[in-house]
Parts: sequence; structure tokens; C-alpha cells
Amino acid sequence: MAAAFSDASGGAAVSCLGHQHPRVIEAIARQASKLAYAHTAFFSSEPAEALADQLVGHEPGGLGYAYFVSGGSEAVEAGIKLARQYFIEIGEPQRQHFIARRQSYHGNTLGALSAGGNAWRREPYAPLLSPAFSHVTAAFCLSRKARR
Repeated sequence: MAAAFSDASGGAAVSCLGHQHPRVIEAIARQASKLAYAHTAFFSSEPAEALADQLVGHEPGGLGYAYFVSGGSEAVEAGIKLARQYFIEIGEPQRQHFIARRQSYHGNTLGALSAGGNAWRREPYAPLLSPAFSHVTAAFCLSRKARR
């Protein structure tokens, strides 16, 4: 499967691989000539449909849908909303709490930052973050001393 990836504004934890490599530039130009960006909630495109066909329904359990977003923070936000919508739909709206790991990073938006467990990143925005998240230590977490 050939694919082109575009990271036009890498977040805090993103490395841009292939930056300015001629093959990457050519792949981006080729993809841009086929598809102008349109949010997937309103429009579809031939490349998005082809990718969805490759992703959906071919694994055990049968993934039913693909929802394309512009980056990791937006994907985390969509996942949070999907989980909330699921419990509303099955008649359990009281289920509104999330558990995430301490020192985790999930993105730059307020929802993703609420899910993230890095105290240093969270501290300046603490009054704005959702109380729906608890943070736990990773299972089998090794101390710094033990990792040396």
C-alpha cells in the first residue's frame, strides 16, 4: 500500500521524518493534486474511501467504520466523545469517568491534555481541565534506578 503522510504542524511529541526529501515532496504534491482537504463529517473523497476499504472489515471482529482526523489530539478527542456517546446510547449516561496513566501524553487540546497524565504539562491549565479523568501508575512500572 502506498501512502503519503503530511505533518504540516507537528505537535510537541512529533518527529517529522523525511523532511524535504524529494520523494516525500513528490508524494505530498501528488496527493494534494487528487484531494483538497474537506472535513470527513461532511464530505468524502476517492482516496479516503480507498483507505477506508483497506482498513475496515478485514480483521477478526470486523472494524465497522473509519473516521479520519487531522492528528493525534483530534483522534483522542474523537475517542473520548465516542466512548461518551456509546454509554449514552446504551442507557448508561452515568458512566463518564476515564482512567489514564500518569506521565502519559495524549495531545495539545484541553480534552487530550485532561486525558494526559503529565503533571508539568497539565499544571498551567489545571482550572480548565476536565475532572472526568483519573491517572494511575503504569502496571509493572520500573523506577529510574531500576532502568539503568
